[in-house]
Amino acid sequence: MKDINDNSHENNSYLRPNCSFQCGRAKMWRKPCWQGPDQKGGCGGTSECTPYRKGDRYECRRPKHAGGPCVQGPLPDGQCANTRVACQPKPRLRERRKQFSLIAVVTVIASIAALMTTGENGKLSPLSMDAGQLSSVHAGFTREEGCGSCHTVHDKDALSWLQAAFTPHDQTEGCLNCHQFGGPNTAPHNAEFPDRSDLPNPTCNTCHTEHKGDNFSLVQVSDALCSNCHQSNTTSFVKNHKAFPDDFPSSEPNTIYFNHDKHLGEYFVEDKWLDKRDRAFGERARDACVTCHQVETASREVKPRPYREVCANCHDDQIRGREFVLLTYDSLTPLSGLLLGLNEDDADDEDIGGEKRAELMEKIAESGFDPVSELLDEQGQSDFTTRLFKGMNSESIRNAATAWAEGDDYEPEGGTEIKLRGWKAGENANGDQAISYLISGHEDQVIHDWVDYIVAVLNSTDDENLRDSANYALSFLLDREEGAGACGKCHQAGVVSSVIQPGKHEIQWGYVGQANRPYTRYSHAPHINLLGSNAGCKTCHKLNAEADYTAYFENFPPQADQFVSSFSAISKDTCTECHRSKIARFDCQLCHTYHHKPGFNIDFQEKRKTSHE
Repeated sequence: MKDINDNSHENNSYLRPNCSFQCGRAKMWRKPCWQGPDQKGGCGGTSECTPYRKGDRYECRRPKHAGGPCVQGPLPDGQCANTRVACQPKPRLRERRKQFSLIAVVTVIASIAALMTTGENGKLSPLSMDAGQLSSVHAGFTREEGCGSCHTVHDKDALSWLQAAFTPHDQTEGCLNCHQFGGPNTAPHNAEFPDRSDLPNPTCNTCHTEHKGDNFSLVQVSDALCSNCHQSNTTSFVKNHKAFPDDFPSSEPNTIYFNHDKHLGEYFVEDKWLDKRDRAFGERARDACVTCHQVETASREVKPRPYREVCANCHDDQIRGREFVLLTYDSLTPLSGLLLGLNEDDADDEDIGGEKRAELMEKIAESGFDPVSELLDEQGQSDFTTRLFKGMNSESIRNAATAWAEGDDYEPEGGTEIKLRGWKAGENANGDQAISYLISGHEDQVIHDWVDYIVAVLNSTDDENLRDSANYALSFLLDREEGAGACGKCHQAGVVSSVIQPGKHEIQWGYVGQANRPYTRYSHAPHINLLGSNAGCKTCHKLNAEADYTAYFENFPPQADQFVSSFSAISKDTCTECHRSKIARFDCQLCHTYHHKPGFNIDFQEKRKTSHE
């Protein structure tokens, strides 16, 4: 059997008697690489050669004793085609002897010093060893217990110190008595990466070092530490950090339809819109982004102001008073069809739809709205019974149904029923005999509840016929032109995405922001303070007039791959204009975080005491 530690010239072309390490691949493949480790014990290389550029081509420069030029040749970008993961070089026997001798000498000296400076009861005196001053954040809560707060061996005798010198020690457990995270404590980034089983589990000491002085920052680490795990060619953000994605930062579809190009190019500029709506507001909004965005709370995102502050003056009249028709005398609507479980074809069929409608009318005339409650119960949606018909006068509805069942029009006692909002029975805006609802304004709760009900049906039923009926009702309710309350004009995508995205059942009525990037951070506040709240926004955010922003919102259901932001993507070059040498920071930690949801254990003092008992 071949001896993997055989370093003779027959087996190793890099025999170096003065080198303290040998290639770690020998143990894995029984064959070390030709480069060998460096003098500090680092891997000699992950590629078999460094290609040489000759003219417009690259040549393989693998030496003859390593096999000569390879068949594949270099990659088009000049990288070696034969790469492998880095190894962990092993110390030679001579190096291990040296280490053992050094440990032995240090142990003897430490033992003598410890025995000469022991205090009462044989415990080590605090003066026997001084590692250096703690940082201010740790010095405060360890003042009473001293070093023993973190180093459990500190309050033990000299023999325990000697034993600890030969025992691997990780401070992580002590750190976790106080610190907590939003994921596995010792996993990389406190998260699981199923496709990266090769990742190591770092300890707290891997990145954080104490006893560096009162003003030392434990959280600030060097870029080199990041490179220990992120094996990339990035050495500087300015020089070779990879380019940002083409859709950065707006890769996620908006939940609310708002066309910046239309508003800034037409509605806030042209007289026909300004005279019709709110000229003063439009003139402010076209010149200053902060008219509509909450710059006062700017952080990672600058959220839009509420509807009532920036949209109501122009759009309230388009919403208030619009009619929501539940049922008509001579036909079923998509919504009453959903209550009866009829799809579009069945609802339009006079034999099927007409019979069901007549039967429902008779039941309402006899029992009021109890039959409708029974229909909701059959669908498993009984929780919506009171919500869908809030404010409805059941007696009025019953009288209307009685009149219709007898073939008569319904007219409330004392003349025509006049309502500005809420439920009504009788002649509607189109002159039809109907049960309808008049929208009170934006955020009308009854309309919200009807949308919630339809989405709940779609997310809970396997009945294809009922699903067809629910989809028909939803498209009717959210119709951009005719839908009740005009909700669909702005909110269709946020509503429908709660149905088409697996596992996502919550309707997104409001602004949800950009894509979640848990390990990337950015704050608008310092940039706005530096550049100004008006011109500062347009320095980075530039409208893209060629973007087909409306395509995603005009489809039913919307297709995520069709979403395109109204703004041009932000490139890395935009950032490097300032974030470069002698101007502004550009280290890894400026934009990237490591820990996921860091925090503190509330009972950390008790946990520390328990761990030392």
